[in-house]
Amino acid sequence: MKKISVALSLAMLGACAWASAMTPQEAMDYSIKDARAKIAKQFHNPSAVKFNESFAIYSKNIDQIYVCGSMASGDSVGQFAGNTRFVATYNFYADESSPPNFSSVAFNVKGEPMVRSADGSGKRATWFDDMNWNQRCVDEKHPPRYSEDE
Repeated sequence: MKKISVALSLAMLGACAWASAMTPQEAMDYSIKDARAKIAKQFHNPSAVKFNESFAIYSKNIDQIYVCGSMASGDSVGQFAGNTRFVATYNFYADESSPPNFSSVAFNVKGEPMVRSADGSGKRATWFDDMNWNQRCVDEKHPPRYSEDE
């Protein structure tokens, strides 16, 4: 009887450990891998998508993770277009056992009209710059970016 009790206790402990919540760092690492896979699948030839730097920022106060980065994709004849920045948004609740949930992705569209940035920098920025990248992807390691500089 004692052996059964110990076995059940160990099984329950294992189940609790398996269902434990991810740390924010684990969730950010998961989100980067997941975002790259989801973005690549949106293209005609997913294996021709080349990712450059990707990083994640956790916004604890609104339970979101932003995956920021740039990528290039091959066209139908194998030529690579220029780099395109992206921001993927994930919902992440640190107290739950489920992984981050993909919400949306936005791309910096070449040729998008530019206006003066709302941040007071005097730079010309696209909607993507002002409402996505510079709102979600800026921290001590990653400064604001503007399409006029690219």
